[in-house]
Amino acid sequence: MVFSDLQRHLARLCGDDWLIFNSLILVHAPDSAFPTTEIDHLAVTPFGIFVIETKHWGGAVTFGETDETLILLTPDGQQHIRTSPIGRMGRRFGSSKA
Repeated sequence: MVFSDLQRHLARLCGDDWLIFNSLILVHAPDSAFPTTEIDHLAVTPFGIFVIETKHWGGAVTFGETDETLILLTPDGQQHIRTSPIGRMGRRFGSSKA
């Protein structure tokens, strides 16, 4: 669904001048405990290069108590604390902020 939406919007904004790569695996720390990371979608456009992280969460997402967390409120009223994808990506690439 995300890929289809990206295609539609990029075609409208950029004509034929764009590329999307899906499910890329990057080896960023070869000798570490977690040597790879996945990029769900990488869009190359005249406006820049965009990395899109896709989550399959149902409900409302709000900021958590820290920069590292988000709160997911599901349609049935349950509240779940999730790790922020932005915080996770920063840790993977060696910075505390993304």
